[in-house]
Amino acid sequence: MPLMAASLMLCSSCLPWLNDPLGKWYSAWSLPVDIGWQFHIGAYNYGLLCVCCAVYASLISYASWRPFKGSSYFRQKYVPAALLCLIPIIIFLLQYLFIDMHDIDLLTQHKIQAKLISGHLGYGSPSDLIPIRPFYLDTSTIVGRAAFLVDQVAPGIFLPLISGAILLDYGRLFTTPTRSSTSRNKRTRFLLPLIGAVGVVLLLRGPAGLACAFEAKASLSSGQYAQALAWLDAARTLNPNLDQVAYYHRERGEALYYLDPERLVADSHIYLAYTYRIQGDYLDSYIELLGVRQSEPNTPWVVSEMSVTLEGLAEFTHPLRGPLVKRPMNDDTSLPWAQSLTQVDDSNVYGHYLAGRIDYNLHNFTACMSQMTALLRWSSDMNEQSSAYTYLGLSEIGLGNEAKGRELLLKAVDLDPSYRNNTAREEISGLR
Repeated sequence: MPLMAASLMLCSSCLPWLNDPLGKWYSAWSLPVDIGWQFHIGAYNYGLLCVCCAVYASLISYASWRPFKGSSYFRQKYVPAALLCLIPIIIFLLQYLFIDMHDIDLLTQHKIQAKLISGHLGYGSPSDLIPIRPFYLDTSTIVGRAAFLVDQVAPGIFLPLISGAILLDYGRLFTTPTRSSTSRNKRTRFLLPLIGAVGVVLLLRGPAGLACAFEAKASLSSGQYAQALAWLDAARTLNPNLDQVAYYHRERGEALYYLDPERLVADSHIYLAYTYRIQGDYLDSYIELLGVRQSEPNTPWVVSEMSVTLEGLAEFTHPLRGPLVKRPMNDDTSLPWAQSLTQVDDSNVYGHYLAGRIDYNLHNFTACMSQMTALLRWSSDMNEQSSAYTYLGLSEIGLGNEAKGRELLLKAVDLDPSYRNNTAREEISGLR
């Protein structure tokens, strides 16, 4: 049974652990471990942790079959091995719930783009375990990040749980009492608290930073803006990843704005832009962000805020009176916003898809092909690729290249095993 647990850990290292909403998946070997200390070594990843657990379980299995000469250390160490198998999952949850805010924010942006594209496909797409509305997706809280991860985790992450359960059950059934020397007991009593203390210091830096951020929110709510800034500075010191996400700068901007409304810095503009956006005023939000965008064009949190605002401008129109109105599918007035979106972030697949659709409807086939080719460069999602190849094929046909167009439409059909993309099939069969 320990050997089976070791095999499961090896399988876990090769299987996907995390799904990107744009179709890519990450195995344990491609996910580096980040516990908040900024020692980012590519070789230190979850695949390596799983292999270490597998080696330990294999040594226990070997020792139960043929004990090592002069040492009984690995005999019946089923409970420590089970706990060791759980460490990769514990660190994974700690990292993505409390520490690595930038990667979660990036995946959140991809999720928003994927959901917006699915609304323009014209046919259904696979649903999420937890339904998500793109403009209401919030991963600034632990609960929000946990709900988001439920939709994005892959099967590989569950195998360490099974391995740990196997080892615990086997240890409960087959462990026999053993004698241990007094010196070993004394050494164990000394080492275990020391290892535990070091582990707490290493792992709790990120959560301590979030605790400071929580205190900052409480101070903002009570109007203690100077105290909120002090808490936010402490949070960034403990968890530098916070400096790469927009919601941290929004909170700093709120404190700075109310402390000195006449002196607006970048964070203050980010806060004001967010305030306009949650009120549905995407245009004023965009205007507020323009200055920040010009001074910090490639800063991740500026790109994130500008992208969300431009996505709102592309999706909704704001009448002179009343609430926002979603643009109809055949509305071409969102083309300038979609083009601006791709200029702000060339990897934004929603901007490329929307601009390509509108260009096709305007019979600007060359521009449509350029946008859909860019989408294929950034997205691995089969539904999005199928739709992109459909527009590429239709554009080629519109340019008079019938053979090339049919070839691209066949690619679109191949990428649609669920038979959702009827447009490509109807075009190939001559029904359109």
